[in-house]
Amino acid sequence: ARIMCEIRRQQAFEEKIARMGGRSALSHEEAATRVQAAARGFMSRQKTRQITEAELVFIGMKPPLRDPATDPQIKEQRNLGRRKMVQTENQAEYDKALITLKQKVREMEGQDMRETIQDRVNTWFVENRNPDNGEYPDFPTEADGGSKLILNPPPKEEPVEEVAADPKAKGGKDDKKGKDGGKGKGKDEKKGKDAAPAEEEKEETCPAYFVKLIEQSVQDYVNIWQDRDESTNFFQKYDAELVKDALRPVVFEEVRVDVDEEMRVLLQNLKDMVAAEKAAKSGKKGKKGKGKKGKGKGGKGKKGKDKGKKGKKDLTADRSMESLYAELVSNN
Repeated sequence: ARIMCEIRRQQAFEEKIARMGGRSALSHEEAATRVQAAARGFMSRQKTRQITEAELVFIGMKPPLRDPATDPQIKEQRNLGRRKMVQTENQAEYDKALITLKQKVREMEGQDMRETIQDRVNTWFVENRNPDNGEYPDFPTEADGGSKLILNPPPKEEPVEEVAADPKAKGGKDDKKGKDGGKGKGKDEKKGKDAAPAEEEKEETCPAYFVKLIEQSVQDYVNIWQDRDESTNFFQKYDAELVKDALRPVVFEEVRVDVDEEMRVLLQNLKDMVAAEKAAKSGKKGKKGKGKKGKGKGGKGKKGKDKGKKGKKDLTADRSMESLYAELVSNN
């Protein structure tokens, strides 16, 4: 903008000279005088500006000029840039550590997580098996949460006890109220008048929506950061143990999903075996019924002979190996 002003001023000066009949040739003395006047005017204006700024600084109307080497604002900008660079490097290092530590947690603790989930699910199979027909319960679907309902069952709602009211007792109470109603009318009217302003004075309180979140944040701070010494961690590098603690729920959820698929297949196999055992039992019963019809009196004599041949009965003959294993697991 300053250069453009100088150009416009020069153009206006040239137009003025052209209207006056053109420029006349200057002598050496006149040219030197004009150059000296311009130089002295520039120097005097510069000096005046410096004196003005010094006076403003002296009376406190303008902050003093600072040395770039000691200026705190420039130092702050440099520190901010260096801090951002360190944060970027730490973030890149943290992102790489997430992948490696997650794999390490899966390798070190994944098998224990898998066995824990399998034991809980097997126990649930045995506890919820129908004792009458031996059928196993249905496994929760993915939409319902899968084995989450088994590992973390929802709290049981306490049944509301409905007290059956006696109509005679009600009638007796109503009669008493009717008798005492006349006496209490005057008191009730007075109470109603006094209670009306008291209800108006009650202020509506805001529902405590964020209280639980605040309590959880405070509890997390107390558990993790309150007694933690960060004096040696000047560059704020990540802590491997904290990262592992944060990754364990993620790894557990992935392992749980894999175990759910395996347990669904196992449960379907158990159900198929139970169905096959039922079909085999029904077939044996049909054959026995036919054999009894064909036997006559001679069959009674054979019974005495067969008694000696029979030894101890196998109590688990009608049980599958899977059901026996499940029972052994439940009984430790």
